[in-house]
Amino acid sequence: MCSINGVFSSKDQLTKEAIFNAKKIQGQLKYRGTDYSDEFVCPTCALYSNVFSIVDRSHRSIPFYSENKKVVLIFNGEIYNYKVLRSELQNRGYIFNTESDTEVIMRSYEEYGENCFIKFKGMFAIAIFDQRKGVDKFLLARDRFGEKPLFYLEKNNLLYFASESLPLVDLPNKGIDVDGLAESFALGFSLNHIIKNVKRLPPSSYLRVTNNELEIKKYWMPEFCTDYSINQEKAILEYTNILSKTIIEMYPQEVESGVFLSGGVDSTLMSIVVNNYKKHTDCISSGLKGISSDVVISGHDSDFSGVEVVGNEFEKVKKISEVLNINLIKREFTADEYIDNFNNIVLHSPGGPAITTSPPLWFFAANKARELGKRTVFAGEGADELFCGYKTNNPKLYLNSQDSLAEKYSEIMGLCDKNELNRLFKDKVNIPYEKINQKIDDEFKGEGKQQDILMNKLRYMLGSGLVMCPHMLEKADGMTMAFPVEVRLPYLYVDSVEYIYKLPSELIIDNNQTKILLRKVAKKIGVPNFVIEEPKQRTSLPYYKLFFRSKYSSYFQNKILNKNALIKSVLNCDIVDKMALDDKNPRRLLSLLILESYLANFE
Repeated sequence: MCSINGVFSSKDQLTKEAIFNAKKIQGQLKYRGTDYSDEFVCPTCALYSNVFSIVDRSHRSIPFYSENKKVVLIFNGEIYNYKVLRSELQNRGYIFNTESDTEVIMRSYEEYGENCFIKFKGMFAIAIFDQRKGVDKFLLARDRFGEKPLFYLEKNNLLYFASESLPLVDLPNKGIDVDGLAESFALGFSLNHIIKNVKRLPPSSYLRVTNNELEIKKYWMPEFCTDYSINQEKAILEYTNILSKTIIEMYPQEVESGVFLSGGVDSTLMSIVVNNYKKHTDCISSGLKGISSDVVISGHDSDFSGVEVVGNEFEKVKKISEVLNINLIKREFTADEYIDNFNNIVLHSPGGPAITTSPPLWFFAANKARELGKRTVFAGEGADELFCGYKTNNPKLYLNSQDSLAEKYSEIMGLCDKNELNRLFKDKVNIPYEKINQKIDDEFKGEGKQQDILMNKLRYMLGSGLVMCPHMLEKADGMTMAFPVEVRLPYLYVDSVEYIYKLPSELIIDNNQTKILLRKVAKKIGVPNFVIEEPKQRTSLPYYKLFFRSKYSSYFQNKILNKNALIKSVLNCDIVDKMALDDKNPRRLLSLLILESYLANFE
């Protein structure tokens, strides 16, 4: 785990300014890799890394060089199947000098070229500089779902890249991309960025620059070929085994690990599976304290009503820990701590502002994990996307809808409807729905019955096709690496994903229940019934109480109602004020607060 960044020119030699800029970015990302820093600099390429070691901690293996020094790479992440790949390469005659997964990446690239990325089971962001054929070649690659962030910027025939977008924002003129901002309100995130020219390398893709030409290629696309021979009994057995094997492969052997426990079926199941492999693994839960529960909740999104009633999940996770006899560690934080860290939380989102409710809980849980000496944690992220746990991937809400998939998703997300989006901006913006629908239609590959195709198209849209990377996974990386701690997501292990993607819809969701198979597996391994039977609740703070029924309400509201609020330079004031005071949907005020905080750093 680490940060990577650098700059490449396929046309001219790097200027002193370009090298200075790249070196400065390394310094800005130092907090992500606290063990050591290193660099590679030549006339056309400069690569920088800050390393937080998990595997083979006795060696400084980044940057890593080929035997003839013609290829150099830097890498952020973990390759979980590196021992299997190492054995295969040894059988082909390769000799290894370290025990690191970084060396396995190098030897795999030497053997398979650009076809190596499909072989890696893990989370990764990789940069490779190759001078072997007389023409410089530069590659960036990202894992299947985008667990490890990677961004780039083209400027004056140079390609800058970094593990986080924030340092790249300093390089161009800091103009707001109003289309990217519109995407944030329509989707909860921007497809690239709200700052012009900063771009996200898509998941399951690699970027190649040769002869001053840049192209991006997909190395993996999920195929949804439904296997109707798999019945429920078989699926329960097989998926239980897959999860157990996944933990064995993913569990770090050289450092301390923990589990994030939020109280839902996903994280509770994960806590049991991890503890079955490694007894007495600490389970860490965070929550806001000190906000009154004496508030009647009505007319709010049912996905968030539970936490509004109780304020946090501490009573529930305490009961879970007692029933399962697992070690629970709580991290309570106050509204004052939340306010003090608000800007820090926003800026640690690698891709810029993402409108999601859970970052504070991740941030403070990761803070506790690091205090406990953990270098890695497991979490249940990804299960809802695979098993249709959200309203946004529930097929019945899309059936008979006159709206496209993207428009319906936006409507369910609930930040702005199409009409309001047009009125929100002072200047004309391009609403992204048509572009997104075309992208999903072009990329989606699926076979089966009509209900299976609809379910799978939604799972692709919420998975590697669109939502999961910028909305969920970059948050998970950013909040944990703030300290730093490495998060591992077993549900997104490729064996898990490819198995779940071939199951018929009747094993995933019906009119009465979501996450059918996962609940069955949870019951089999011992998750308590009171967890299994509870309706889905999003991981969240009680934002309604915090923003509208607490002593802090005026503080949060006035941040946006202020006539000098930065967000009002591009948005219509009357619509902004209306959104800020919408107590039926506090996520609208949250979205404005996040964007205001982000923009304040570029004044």
